Amino acid sequence: YWDETVFAVPSGTVHYVVGLYYQTTSKEYAEFLRDENTTNNLGNEFYTAWSANGKSTPELMARVTSQHPLPVTLVSYEASVLQSTVRLTWRTETEQENFGYDVERRVVGIRGNESDWSTIGFVAGAGTSNIPHEYAFQDEDIPPGRYAYRLKQIDRSGAFKYSYTVEVEVGSMPIAFALDQNYPNPFNPATTIRFSLPVRSHVRLDIVSLDGRIVETLVDGELSASAHSIVWFPNVSSGLYLYRLDAVSSTDPTVRFSNSRKMVLIR
Repeated sequence: YWDETVFAVPSGTVHYVVGLYYQTTSKEYAEFLRDENTTNNLGNEFYTAWSANGKSTPELMARVTSQHPLPVTLVSYEASVLQSTVRLTWRTETEQENFGYDVERRVVGIRGNESDWSTIGFVAGAGTSNIPHEYAFQDEDIPPGRYAYRLKQIDRSGAFKYSYTVEVEVGSMPIAFALDQNYPNPFNPATTIRFSLPVRSHVRLDIVSLDGRIVETLVDGELSASAHSIVWFPNVSSGLYLYRLDAVSSTDPTVRFSNSRKMVLIR
């Protein structure tokens, strides 16, 4: 027998082995293996285990081993605005043959397809690496408006894939603290969380389970007064989670903000 369980490869995995095992709960087949297998004692072992447990011992039928480390694993991707400059930051856990990233931008609201995107810069990758790497890119002197950004990660072979998109508003400073609803929601495999800071603040953004346990801390530090977008790449099981924002003004500790919202991860 077998089941249809799907296992997610944990973040940071660089090598994996998959084993396929055979196991039977059939009395008739256990008896058949006992009576007909004359080359070794495996049939008797199957039947003995079935008699004791209602199923035979598991027997390894095949094993598959990854031939190469897993490709680039992106674990965080953020955007923030300071006046007319957008700063993008992202982090990887592992990289395999990573040539680098084209940074692409488009104006939100223009109708059309992928041709609306334009490449505005390039950031070299780390090649092949099993340790985390942090990257940053600044898009400066941008006219007021709403913009979307994405990364085009390019392998040394020329193959490429796109990251998730983050959106920012340039030219309009927030007048109040705000925590927006994540999008998409429900989601799989990632979602974007947006929040606004009217003043420079110390910020903590936590992902919290329903029992109050902090699953992951996405931000814990000083951020500028602007709108911020963070893409969360969860490494947890399906379910209902909270994301909680706590912010305290860097110049006036009496100015503070705290709020939380619900989101649903579907595997």
